[in-house]
Amino acid sequence: MGTRCVLGGLSAFIVAGAIAACGGVPESEAPADSAARATDAPEATEGDELAMDGTPCVYVHDVCYSQDELDEHEAATATRQPGETFEYGDWELTLDETNTDATQDVIDYQLAEYGNDPEYTEPPRDGNVYITVPVTVTYTGAYSGETYRDPAYDLLFAYVSADGNTYATESDVTAPSDMYSVGELYPGGTGEADVLMEVPADDAEGGRWRISWDSMDAAPDSEVYVDAQQG
Repeated sequence: MGTRCVLGGLSAFIVAGAIAACGGVPESEAPADSAARATDAPEATEGDELAMDGTPCVYVHDVCYSQDELDEHEAATATRQPGETFEYGDWELTLDETNTDATQDVIDYQLAEYGNDPEYTEPPRDGNVYITVPVTVTYTGAYSGETYRDPAYDLLFAYVSADGNTYATESDVTAPSDMYSVGELYPGGTGEADVLMEVPADDAEGGRWRISWDSMDAAPDSEVYVDAQQG
């Protein structure tokens, strides 16, 4: 199942390692540690002009931002921990601890649900494993103001390994409850799903999830990262 990688706004200047092509395993190399993620951007410099809030401009790539904007962006893009609830676009999300070897659970589910149908009962490739993360989503409508939306068409998940490899193509096999099973939600509506990814066994531990905007509408300002396990 193909996906799209979306990168928007200030994050292109601030978040290091956020650009990843879609469709391969692995797809790209990204900084392996949190220090590298935060320090690749050019140093901000203050100028004499004023930002929209009347405070001095802080320039990043010759673009004027207020210090409050930069502080808010830094807080919004900080890596979250499993179990932490946060807002992103129209959604309130919680990602629990990642099961970094969910292969047998996924195969058992496939066999129980589909029998031996090879279209749906496919083990991971040699050297790979299935990983899953439970996700809870609540629609707030805070970003688009739409009456209802479907998280499967808004949210794009990728897994970034501890070594910086990015895996952004979900497996063609199905998890016990994928994001498409949630359906359309109205404000206050909540759904639960398992995001399933196939990754090399050596890359399964110590990574983090990247959530970005997968809708054709204008995207929120940045991606969001959540550690796979408690730090």
